[in-house]
Amino acid sequence: MTLEEPFELKYWQAFYQSVTASVHPENCLPHYLPDGQHFEKTKILSVGKAASAMAIVAARYFEAQNTAFSGLCICPYGHAKACDGFEQIEANHPTPDQNSIKAGERALAMAGSIEPGELFLVLMSGGASSLMCAPVPRVTLAEKQDVTERLMLSGASIAELNTVRQAFSRIKNGGLLKAVNAGAQVLTLAISDVVSDDPSLIGSGPSVEPRSVEDKARDILIKFNIGFEVPRCEDTNKLLAGNSYQIVGSSSTALETAALLLEGQGYDVINLGGDIEGEARDVAAFHSTEIELRSTDAAQKLAFISGGELTVTVKGTGKGGPNQEYLLALMRSLKPGLFAGFAADTDGRDGSGGAAGAFFNSQLHRGCHDFDTYLRDNNSLGFFGRLGSSFITEPTQTNVNDIRVTLYVPGL
Repeated sequence: MTLEEPFELKYWQAFYQSVTASVHPENCLPHYLPDGQHFEKTKILSVGKAASAMAIVAARYFEAQNTAFSGLCICPYGHAKACDGFEQIEANHPTPDQNSIKAGERALAMAGSIEPGELFLVLMSGGASSLMCAPVPRVTLAEKQDVTERLMLSGASIAELNTVRQAFSRIKNGGLLKAVNAGAQVLTLAISDVVSDDPSLIGSGPSVEPRSVEDKARDILIKFNIGFEVPRCEDTNKLLAGNSYQIVGSSSTALETAALLLEGQGYDVINLGGDIEGEARDVAAFHSTEIELRSTDAAQKLAFISGGELTVTVKGTGKGGPNQEYLLALMRSLKPGLFAGFAADTDGRDGSGGAAGAFFNSQLHRGCHDFDTYLRDNNSLGFFGRLGSSFITEPTQTNVNDIRVTLYVPGL
């Protein structure tokens, strides 16, 4: 598709739609779905921010095969789409609620019903950690909510957050897999929302081989000064079902799509990294140095792209998210009037406040001030709301984390 300058809302809407479409289940899932005729029965668990779209694609596929199936779809509130053959449960994200407990118990019951010769197809996407919850004994839902919120506000990475979640759960870290009877087959197809596409961290790894996490979880809680005792793991020697796991969509695909779009616009694309982690404002400061160095006296159009999962240590009372805070800090560091920029989460929501991200162009940048005031209050949503450049969209039904772009056009 054609992207048109200047860099206003319609430009970024077209860009974002093309990037997220490349990792939507309709485009990335069908090739990986198995032949249901090879199994006596197929039962499907679809969970995460892409759960409804993945369920719809799977239902259409198995109906075309004339293969009988039954399914359970667990998704955030407001994300559910009608899908024949699927029971639907909506729950809260990013902290679990009572419906998350209901969803977790229902998923464990489904896993326990899988018999030898049957297929348990798990369609996994980001957000599953909160949406599907089964606390270990002696840990309450309120305690899980408290620890989750405190880790997020402290700037914990998704790896750290999910490691702690695993230590408190009967369903994460292979708990779902352990519920399946030996002799059955388990296939997980995942859209990855984590850096490095580590299956043990996508949705906190409910269908991966279990690993020891207690010591790591204890160290993470100490690091963030959260005084909560990590429960002891009760090891079981149960023979596990046959298991395979495939990534069907990830940030690398989204970044490749972004690069092709921008190259089609005549940009020289510079990839700053697809697996970037860290504090949003620190990453922005580092990127601004690289961007200005590469663009100084450049005669050609340049596009700097990056992905990954940034964090924010919240000290103020404002609203926003990692992508908006990154862009605010980037604007503070870059010379005004030379650049345009965009940053958003591919699931359609960035932190709190309802925006997916934000954008700016050279004209908006020239008139900006009070960067530090808004950064001190972690109020990136307020900053871009004042500019009229918040990026707001409906849930995308996919999730491969952040997409960030800074454009340099000579003479902009």
